[in-house]
Amino acid sequence: MLVPTLCLFLSAALAADAGSKTPHLDHIEAGLRSLAPKAEGTLWKRTEGNAIQNRNNSWLLQTPDCFGNVDPNKNCAQHNAPGALALAATIQADIASATSWVDIATLATFNPKAIATGIFHQAIVQGIKLARAKHPNITIRILGGTPPTRDLGMAAKYLALLLKDLGSAADGARILVAGVESSEAYSWNHAKIVAVDGVSAIVGGNNLWEEAYNSNHPINDVSMRLEGPAAESAHSMADLLWQFTCANVHTINVELVRSSGIGASECPSTFSGASSNVRGTTSVLAMGELGFGMHSLDGVSGAPAPANDAQACCSTSHTDYLNNDAQYSVDNPELEGLRLLAESAQSSLFIAQQDVLFPCMNLLSSAFVNSHYDARFFNIIADKLLAAVPVTMVLSTPKDDGNSDGYSIMHNLQEVSDVVLRKVKERGHLDDKAAQAIVCKHFKLASVRIGDNMPKWADGFAIGQHAKIIAVDDAAFYLGSKNLYPTQLQDFGFVVEEPNAAAALKRDFLDKLWHYSQQAASINVDAGVCKLSRQSMGELYL
Repeated sequence: MLVPTLCLFLSAALAADAGSKTPHLDHIEAGLRSLAPKAEGTLWKRTEGNAIQNRNNSWLLQTPDCFGNVDPNKNCAQHNAPGALALAATIQADIASATSWVDIATLATFNPKAIATGIFHQAIVQGIKLARAKHPNITIRILGGTPPTRDLGMAAKYLALLLKDLGSAADGARILVAGVESSEAYSWNHAKIVAVDGVSAIVGGNNLWEEAYNSNHPINDVSMRLEGPAAESAHSMADLLWQFTCANVHTINVELVRSSGIGASECPSTFSGASSNVRGTTSVLAMGELGFGMHSLDGVSGAPAPANDAQACCSTSHTDYLNNDAQYSVDNPELEGLRLLAESAQSSLFIAQQDVLFPCMNLLSSAFVNSHYDARFFNIIADKLLAAVPVTMVLSTPKDDGNSDGYSIMHNLQEVSDVVLRKVKERGHLDDKAAQAIVCKHFKLASVRIGDNMPKWADGFAIGQHAKIIAVDDAAFYLGSKNLYPTQLQDFGFVVEEPNAAAALKRDFLDKLWHYSQQAASINVDAGVCKLSRQSMGELYL
C-alpha cells in the first residue's frame, strides 16, 4: 500500500513543530496566509487570550441536549428542550449586557414575518429591553440570509414585530434589520452569530427558529460561546455582510429597514465598539466565507490547483466552483481551513454534520449547487484512512431511513462510503478487496441517534442533525455554520485548540453522539459491521 506523499510530509511537519502548543492552528494559519493573505483580519483571523466559557461555565450550547434521556419525547420535545431553553437564555443575557453594539446574523425562517421565532425572538426582545434600560444608544444590527424561496418584505415584517413586542422600549432605538441575498438564486447568509460589544460571541449551527429546536422533534445541533478578541472577528464577519448590504440597498438583493433612532440614509457598516479586555488563555482562529456575489478580498496567486474530479461535478454545463475555481477558493477560505484542520489529524478525525454530499438531481439543482461533494476533503479522508488514522462520521438520518423534517438531502449512508471507498482505491492504488479492508477497519459511519432504540420521535419524524463540527486528535476542533455538503453561502465559525475545551466537547457531545449513533452505523469495526454500497460492493461484514 502506498501512503500519499502529502501525509508523510504533513506528519514530518507536525513532528518538527511538536514544541508548539497549537500545531493544528499553526498548520491552518500558515495555509490560510498562503491562500488569502489580504483577507487576514477580516475574513479570517487568529487571536490569543480568549476565554471559552458561558455564564454558567458551560460554553457548549447543544440542542436538544438530551443524550440518553429516559424519555426524550416527554422531557426534550413538546416545547421542553433544555438545550433550546439554555441557548435562548444565553442569547438574552448577552444582548442584555450590551453597552454599545449588538450584531445578530442568521438564516431567515420559512415564516415570512420572522428572522427569529418563539423563545429566540423573545430572547432578543427581552435582551434589548434590558440593555436599552441602561444604554439607550446601543446600535443593533440584525441580518437574515434570504434564499429565493423566502417571502419578500420579511425584514419590514420582522422589524414591525420586534417594535411591537418592544413597546415603549423601542422609542428612539437604533435598530436595523436586513434581508440579504448576495447572488440571486445562488448565495445568501448562512452564518449564525450573536456578538456583543466585541466582548462575547455565540457562533455555531443553530438558527433562531423555535420550530426546529423546541418542537415535537427537536434537531440535534451545537453552538458555542466565547469571550475575548475572537468576538471582534464575529463582528468583522458581520461588517462584511453589512458592507454588501449598504452598497446594494437599492437593489433587488437587499431589503433594509430602520427604526426611528436611525437616520433615513444611515447604514452603519463597520463595528465601532471597544476592544475586549477579557484575558483568557485560548487561541482561536476565526474563519468565514463570502459565497457568491460579494467583493473579493484577495487575488488568486495562492489558490490551490483544481481538484479535477469529474465525479464531483453535477453537470458539465456548469462550472464546479467548489472544486475547480481559483477565485472561489480564495473568497471562501473557511473551506480550505476545514481541509487543513482535517489534514492535521494524526490520531483521530471526528466529523459531525448534517450531510457531506449534495444530490445532483437535475439541471435546475446542478445550476443551484453545481458540485456533488468537496473532492479535496474526501481526498484527505482517504489519505487519513490509508495512514491508519481512524475517521468517524455521524450524519443526519438519510431519507431512506425516515423523514427528518428536511434535515437531510442524502438518500442513504452508502452514498458517502461509495465516495470514500473509491478515493481510497485511487489514492492508495489498491484493488477492491484491499480498499474495502482499509475502509472497514478505519472508517466509522452512522446516522444520528440521541437515545437507545430511538430512530424516531413520537410524532414520527426521524432524528435530524444540523451540527457542524470537525474535531482532530482530541485536541482541536471547528464549530460553526459551515456544512460539508456543497453550498455557496456566507458562513462563519471558530477553530479552537485548547485541551480543556477539546476534552469538554469530546465528553459532552462527541462521545455521547457516537455512543447512541453507533446503533445506526453502516460501518463500525467495533461491532463487526461494514455495509458498503449495495450497488457496487454488496455487504461486507468483518
